[in-house]
Amino acid sequence: MTNWQEERDEKKRKNKESLKEVCATLFNAGITLVEVHYDGYGDSGQIEYLLLFKGDKQLTDEEVASLGLPTSTIQEYNYKSTGDKDRYITKECTLVD
Repeated sequence: MTNWQEERDEKKRKNKESLKEVCATLFNAGITLVEVHYDGYGDSGQIEYLLLFKGDKQLTDEEVASLGLPTSTIQEYNYKSTGDKDRYITKECTLVD
């Protein structure tokens, strides 16, 4: 197997594990449905927003915030960067940010 195939397989494995963790966290918080609204096609696009439900009830932003979902940090590309130093911005987010 070539190096890129091994990297791809490892990334797929890690993504599956991460998805299992996210699903377990949402299940433990009582979430029964997640609607993800995506704008784009192919490999171009972005998630616009998502909605969380408990049964038939859509949760408000305040209700989502009260769930105490775990936070994480991400590295976001800084399009206004003028050099290597500030090319990426570290941001804290939750599962629904």
